[in-house]
Amino acid sequence: MLELNDQMAIRVCENTHKYQQVLELIGDYSLEQTALIEKWNLQKYQYEKSCAFSQSYQEISCFEQIYGEVPITRVVRLIPDCLCSLLYDKDFHLVYENVGTNKFSGSKRKAVVKYTDDTLHEIGHALWLNLVPKKQRKLIINSLVERDKRRVAIPENDLPVMHKEYASLVGAFSGQFLLSDYQIPRMNDLEEHYARNFDYLLKGKPLIVLPNSKSTISDFFRFYAKQGLIDRDFAKVFRMSITKFLQTKPILEKKIEEMVDGDPITTEDMIRIMHIRKWINERKS
Repeated sequence: MLELNDQMAIRVCENTHKYQQVLELIGDYSLEQTALIEKWNLQKYQYEKSCAFSQSYQEISCFEQIYGEVPITRVVRLIPDCLCSLLYDKDFHLVYENVGTNKFSGSKRKAVVKYTDDTLHEIGHALWLNLVPKKQRKLIINSLVERDKRRVAIPENDLPVMHKEYASLVGAFSGQFLLSDYQIPRMNDLEEHYARNFDYLLKGKPLIVLPNSKSTISDFFRFYAKQGLIDRDFAKVFRMSITKFLQTKPILEKKIEEMVDGDPITTEDMIRIMHIRKWINERKS
């Protein structure tokens, strides 16, 4: 069913080299990825969104041409199996629908995604909250003032160890804020920064830190592996994406005013990661 869905999603583009590459590289979904897609009903949501444009299931056109986004089921192909298992077990749900805007609710433990370019970012928010003790999770959720999207400072001793460890990795002021004070609350919010870096991580793109950070990519791998988000194979894929394809550094130092809020996922991202995985798997066999 998943392979059929992918073929329909690229029907109008099947003669182009770019989308032929996707068909060749997308491969089969793992059991873990399939289970997560079923838990979140992503095929159903994807079908319903496409029907908002076309009444016939057979006439579904390429999602990227219609909506400017990668199909939601294909985004799941970027999630490592170990993380799929973790998300499957966690009390977190992702809804994909053609209404409203992308948003995450910590109290409801649910993300609503209208555009798939933000899917990994929203999952990052869920991990920031779901990987810490329940008592501290509630403290973090209540620290956000929804009206103006700013944080109320929490004593450092009351913050989760995971948040303080991440702050240390990226050179942040605390387990809540990148700097002691900055005029744009969203860009200074450490949770937002974590979600953006998680998005970069799964797409095999450089992670962003402040200039005073001394962390190496191995430090980040250990941090993410300890949370159960990545494994050794993923680390290989990430390193190859950085060195062989993007030809850049795995970590980029940036001042807060140089950081970008958001990085839409593209078919080029999919092709790059799937190509590397295929290459690694062929050399295993």
